[in-house]
Amino acid sequence: MLQYVQLEHLNFRLEKYQREYQTAKPFKHLVLDDLLLPEKTAVLHNAFPQETWLGWKDIDHAHQRRKMSCDNSALIPEPICQLIYELNSGPFLLWLGKVAGIENLLPDPYLEGGGLHLTLPGGWLTPHTDFHKGQNSFLYRRLNLLVYLNRDWLPSNQGALELWNKEGDTVEREVLPELGRCVIFQTDDQSIHGFSKPVQERPRCSVAMYYYTAEETNTFSGDANTYWHLKPDSSRSVIDRGRSHVQGALLWLAKGISGLSWRVAKAAQQIHR
Repeated sequence: MLQYVQLEHLNFRLEKYQREYQTAKPFKHLVLDDLLLPEKTAVLHNAFPQETWLGWKDIDHAHQRRKMSCDNSALIPEPICQLIYELNSGPFLLWLGKVAGIENLLPDPYLEGGGLHLTLPGGWLTPHTDFHKGQNSFLYRRLNLLVYLNRDWLPSNQGALELWNKEGDTVEREVLPELGRCVIFQTDDQSIHGFSKPVQERPRCSVAMYYYTAEETNTFSGDANTYWHLKPDSSRSVIDRGRSHVQGALLWLAKGISGLSWRVAKAAQQIHR
């Protein structure tokens, strides 16, 4: 029996969640407020490390400001480490695979890019699509799962998760990172997400889990790169804006070449068969 994830309840509502996930816009996703046992959310919140914790790794850069992470399970405190274990367990993977319609889902014991995330006030995450191939090039990233551990989060605190349309010019859904809330979404070259409105007044805390399959998808879903979708910013200098345009163009060129390479390889495989 799992201690923090209320799996029996989730299985009871499986068909409802399958429908919501498969029909969600702008891409397949599901927002849950009942992943965790209600009486356990405060325990997890209280265990989340503070800014001064020595286990944090600073991962701040131009597209994810004031962000820290920890992917070392030996450092992650209980009971959050137990929660991660449950989210990677066989029973939960079976439920998750049924919701998403993906067989043979695999966890990532290395928590590559995942684990604990902390964004300090003033920080943001540029909208982007995630890498499809990770450290192990024989595995393919298929799903993201985020659990938020922020008590009494208000709209004025900003930092809401944004789900963008595939053109990257419109936010179609915003999700406040409230305590116990979970977001599950498809990971491919169309699932643009981030939080472009800087976090206000308090840190934004989350647990991030990624799931893989050993088999490639039937359509191109991305490569080993993260593709940032840059927005025009009139407050920046002409030179900085020019650099951003060049960077964006190069990213899109790389993505196009990667997609073409994938299609050529698929065609070669079919001819060989």
